[in-house]
Amino acid sequence: MGAGLSISPDLLAGFAALLQRRSGLSFAGANLSDLESGVVTTSNALSFASPLHFFQALNVQTEASGRAFEQLVRAVTIGETYFFRYPEQFTVLRENILPDLIARKREQGDLSLRFWSAGSSTGE
Repeated sequence: MGAGLSISPDLLAGFAALLQRRSGLSFAGANLSDLESGVVTTSNALSFASPLHFFQALNVQTEASGRAFEQLVRAVTIGETYFFRYPEQFTVLRENILPDLIARKREQGDLSLRFWSAGSSTGE
């Protein structure tokens, strides 16, 4: 086992690969400790004998393993978003910006709008 890890690096890599494959979540480097914490917490909460037993259960496609996987995903992701923290911004967008933008696009014969939202795990 690696320094400070309560589960083996190989098993942790297995969880990382499983999460990448099934959810698109990527864990490497510094955030492996977050993954380990989530695995241990979820494994204990679901009363698995060990993280290895938890991993084995997740690799069997059942309704229960699907729920367990969802619980693991919740444990290793930030479950809080501040995207809608300032409703006034969305009011201005809805009432002032979008109507004008949509009208101009329609005049050009373009019925599409493209938006970009830069994400940040720390809320900037």
